[in-house]
Amino acid sequence: MFLIFLPHTYCLEPIKIWEYRLSGNVVSVEPSIDGKLIGVSDSGGHLYLLNQSRELLWELMFDSTVLDVAVGEYIAACDDSKVYLINMSGNILWESQIGDNYQKVDFYKGKEIVSGTEYTKLLYFFDEEGNIQNRINMGGKIKALDVEGDYIAVGTSNGYVYLLKDQQIIWEVKLGRYIYDIAVKDGEVAVSAEDRIFIIGKNGEVKVEKYFREGRCVDFAKGKELIAGTSDGELCYFDSNVKKLWCYNLKNEIKTVKCVDDLIFVGSGGFLYLFSPPDTVPPKVKIVSPKNHEKIWGIVEIKAEIDEKNVTTIVTIDGNYACSLPCKWDTTAASEGKHKIKVKAIDAYGNVGEDTVEVEVIRQQSGIQEQIKNKTSVKAQSEVRKISKEPFIIVILVLLLIFLLRRMKT
Repeated sequence: MFLIFLPHTYCLEPIKIWEYRLSGNVVSVEPSIDGKLIGVSDSGGHLYLLNQSRELLWELMFDSTVLDVAVGEYIAACDDSKVYLINMSGNILWESQIGDNYQKVDFYKGKEIVSGTEYTKLLYFFDEEGNIQNRINMGGKIKALDVEGDYIAVGTSNGYVYLLKDQQIIWEVKLGRYIYDIAVKDGEVAVSAEDRIFIIGKNGEVKVEKYFREGRCVDFAKGKELIAGTSDGELCYFDSNVKKLWCYNLKNEIKTVKCVDDLIFVGSGGFLYLFSPPDTVPPKVKIVSPKNHEKIWGIVEIKAEIDEKNVTTIVTIDGNYACSLPCKWDTTAASEGKHKIKVKAIDAYGNVGEDTVEVEVIRQQSGIQEQIKNKTSVKAQSEVRKISKEPFIIVILVLLLIFLLRRMKT
């Protein structure tokens, strides 16, 4: 009701910290576990390492597109034929070519590398020297891969999702949709599959299935909340039940999205973006004048302390709009008795804080009127006392007269 008094309307949007222009379109983005380093690949065969301050630490050029990148103690990367291990200075330590088409890569238990392939449908495990330690047939082209601790989540082109622990498959779920991206957290798996987002529990049960048009990528955010992107540039944030909280349009396809605490890394078009979530903390409001339950009269100044600047304020009295701060209220036009004063503060992100006090309007007389009233009261009391003495005197006189008459007779 009161939004008509605001200069503009509000909607939740993420806060863009910075953007970085690449030589080609983004293919893969992966931040380090603390978010201080970011590995990025583009369609032109470039591999970049940036820090959180947007500084380019180094850039490598490959003969073909780097399809995936991972950041740990080292940098892992893969193109369509090789897996690479790169140190933090940008030097390639080793590369492995086994005649397969690599699609995905991640670190597993520190320096070991796990990589998913397309042609042979195998999941490869490499030690830190580049030696193959294990192979697992996943039954379909590996299109999505994520690792957390001992857990490995895998999504395939034929619509299957697998969860592995200690390199053993503990469950598989057929979703029947092309799987674009996958994320694992505490044994639960989030999946972006065609026009759906799924959350699968630790035991392989599908806990949530929600429609999400043109979904392409997904990751867990804080707690069990989700961040996801679409082919038409929509970046959306969901609660743990996949209820949409906000969306932001980047216009170009969102190829990848990753979260580290309150940092959101997004690859869209030819840009790498760093966002933080929208501010959802309301301003703190405290009405300091008048006080709660105070008796007031005449012109009253309404004051409030607010812990944020650049807020829009709304003052209501008994639910009706009165003014914005600073504000004075002429109580002579108000009825005597109790009234409620509410102050609302709305910040730039639409968060609303408020405080309410209850006051009592009285009719206070002026000082001169009070003096006249007091003098009149004193005079009236004196007259009453004077009048109250007269009957007593008369009684005394009558008694005295009777006494004298009796004496005369005797």
